[in-house]
Amino acid sequence: MQESILYKEKTSTKEFLVSKSENKVFEVPDDCIDTSFLNVKFPDLLSGDGILLKWSEFTSCLEKFSVISVHTDSMPDSEICQQVLADIATIVNDICADRSGFWGLLEKNTFTLTIPDKNNAKAIKIAKKIRGDLSKIRPETVSIGIAHYPELSFEKDVIINNSVKALEHSYFFEGNSIVSFDAVSLNISGDKFYLEGKIDLAIKEFENAIKISPNNVNVRNSLGICYGIQNRAEDALEEFEEAINLDPNEVMAIHNAGLICSMVGDSSNALSYFLKADSFEHNLYEVKFHLGKHYFEENDIDKAADYLNSASQIKESSLAYYYIAECQFAKGSFKKAVKSCKKAVKLSPNNGQALSLLSELFFQIEENIDITITFARHSVAIEPDNGLFRKRLGKLLYVNKDNDEALEEFETASSLGEDVSEYIDELRLKSA
Repeated sequence: MQESILYKEKTSTKEFLVSKSENKVFEVPDDCIDTSFLNVKFPDLLSGDGILLKWSEFTSCLEKFSVISVHTDSMPDSEICQQVLADIATIVNDICADRSGFWGLLEKNTFTLTIPDKNNAKAIKIAKKIRGDLSKIRPETVSIGIAHYPELSFEKDVIINNSVKALEHSYFFEGNSIVSFDAVSLNISGDKFYLEGKIDLAIKEFENAIKISPNNVNVRNSLGICYGIQNRAEDALEEFEEAINLDPNEVMAIHNAGLICSMVGDSSNALSYFLKADSFEHNLYEVKFHLGKHYFEENDIDKAADYLNSASQIKESSLAYYYIAECQFAKGSFKKAVKSCKKAVKLSPNNGQALSLLSELFFQIEENIDITITFARHSVAIEPDNGLFRKRLGKLLYVNKDNDEALEEFETASSLGEDVSEYIDELRLKSA
């Protein structure tokens, strides 16, 4: 299956394990040039918004049609580029003339042609003809995306976009390729929306991909991640479990199911999933980290430290070093914890947890009070609604006899759920 080729790199995004298309950006190259010169030979050539209006009129009475989008794989210097576009335009125009088709120019110098009738074999034959005719006169190559109507529940007006998604999909194959719109095209499009933070649009793409290919494990995993980000835990877990049913060895979905269970407080099932993911010996940072974090939260410090150290050996991580420091702090190894915290802050200067813990550790080893307070202030500036950070800053200010400011921090910490009543009562008595 194409999916096994396209999606094999595992990486962490927002803590979930998600397949990414080998770090390639799947989009039509943005190497546009002015195409007004084409209007000399093709005075009726349509482009931009004008083409979409005429295209809608052309397809309004068609019950079936195929859309083929074509883009050059590389754009040489301007003069040659014009010749390449002119030759492609001539080929596309002749094909449309022979088949009562419609053609024009979309954004990014992408040619689009629409042929009545929906037949993938015929559309691929036409695409091969475009590619073959060009190869007879030029060394440059083109990539081509194909989409059809009807397809699932897609309205007519999105079929051009579907052909462009297939074109973007084709760029994975590094040129001179032809791709018909499918679940992978939608998965790639969904990945782009996901990376742009457009989660609702990503969900729509993944849901449509599943309609085309319900057994696509990668799409199920991606959709589950989107649901998870939207705090739709039940929907997310359903997708991850379906992915696991389809492929019991899919470590990404197993890990992600554990993460969802952890998010909703189901620590028992979370641990089961994380341990299962770890049993495959993929040696993944994310799995080791979440096992370490789980054991730390269960106060099993030794197991937590083992997994967190393993995670940090796989990949240096601010969060892993922070939790390692917490384990060392819990065991009274303050100086070791300081070193781990410093590593965490070096990797991520805005890691509020590490900065706050570092201020507590500096206090324990009697570091300079002004430096210690500076770290505590920084942590509060990063996470002003964290009661523990406020409490730690308040204690330092109290020790430094900054009573008014200390009282203010303790009162804020109290409003955020920290028990600091003893400090507040004492400081209020002093100020009375």
